[in-house]
Amino acid sequence: MASRSAARTKEQIEEEKELVALLKSQMDTAQFDRYEVWHRQSIKPQDVKRHINSVTSQSCPTNVHQMMQVVCKMYLGDIVEAARDIQQEWIDSGEKQTEEEDGEFEPSNELSKYRRQAPLRPDHLREAYRRRKAAGENGGALGSLMVWNQQTQNGEERFAVRAGGRRLFR
Repeated sequence: MASRSAARTKEQIEEEKELVALLKSQMDTAQFDRYEVWHRQSIKPQDVKRHINSVTSQSCPTNVHQMMQVVCKMYLGDIVEAARDIQQEWIDSGEKQTEEEDGEFEPSNELSKYRRQAPLRPDHLREAYRRRKAAGENGGALGSLMVWNQQTQNGEERFAVRAGGRRLFR
């Protein structure tokens, strides 16, 4: 059974295309370049499928893999945006972003010239992940275990420790 959002008419599809074209026409070149890069990037479906199968110990429907691709892409985008903010904080505080003697960054391409920032370092990404985890977004450090901990405090066992071969997806 298809969802209601998937059942769109031709008019709705055309209207959506027109709105996207209008949005693109209002972007400057730097915004358009970022938009194009974002839409070209993708996570390989076979990697997502392999990971889901290893975690659940069973195969899953295609729509589960597609949904996880979207979630992963949005999560990675949030982490990169947070890392850019952290990089800017560190630049504002006076920390050197390059190993050059004068600390100046030589842009390698047009987009780098626009940003006037050095590339992200692993430290920026680690700090973004650490802050996200500490802030409690998406469950924080406990992640999906929060439900487990809340429901097992009363001494009643409601969840199996392992799936034990039980099918999760049909």
